[in-house]
Amino acid sequence: MGSDVKKPLSGNEENDNISEEEEIPEEQVIEPQAEPAIEMAAVPPLFNIPFPGKLDLDGNISTNWKKFKRAWDNYEIASGLSTKDAKLCTATLLTCIDPEAMDIFDGLAFESEDDKKDITKVIEKFEAFCIGITNETFERYTFNICNHCETENTDTYVSKLRKLAKTCNYQDSIEILIRDTIVCGIRDNTARKRLLQEDKLTLNKCIDICRALESTTAKMKTMTVASNILKCDEA
Repeated sequence: MGSDVKKPLSGNEENDNISEEEEIPEEQVIEPQAEPAIEMAAVPPLFNIPFPGKLDLDGNISTNWKKFKRAWDNYEIASGLSTKDAKLCTATLLTCIDPEAMDIFDGLAFESEDDKKDITKVIEKFEAFCIGITNETFERYTFNICNHCETENTDTYVSKLRKLAKTCNYQDSIEILIRDTIVCGIRDNTARKRLLQEDKLTLNKCIDICRALESTTAKMKTMTVASNILKCDEA
């Protein structure tokens, strides 16, 4: 009985058998893990709002400061800066003012270094420097001689009087005094006569009467011009 003699496998046959009997695991594909999302800090609103204009120290410094302060107050609210640390507010303010105003800041007398970083105290110091002590008598004189200009309408005139009255320290009497100044300073004598006929003339009623007469006068002028044009056409 002959025994089966196994022939040695060639290299290729051996590889074929291995591939049939054992499945070589494919190389694992490791998918890149998503990087953890980085939570971006919200950009402070103050970086999205343009700075107010610089503090102009030429001309009327008092008026320039009031304009700058009004713009700064609006900027603080719009940018969210009013809720931030006082030091940040002060640093932002000092960034807004021009180099000349910065020189003034360096010369202001503060009680301590901390006060120089306190926005409230810095504003107070600038206000005292720019406005100084108000001469109440002069402010009231300027208010009382303020007459109605030819180029002004009623609303413009009243607005000018309100602005002047702010520095007069009239307190509760401001409405009455503006009314009286309108009666004395208005250009239209017909309007003045009409105002003087009112027994209980309030400021609002005074303004309404002036507006109505102003509107009527303008309409009458328009009608007169239109009538003259029509007559010329007929001729």
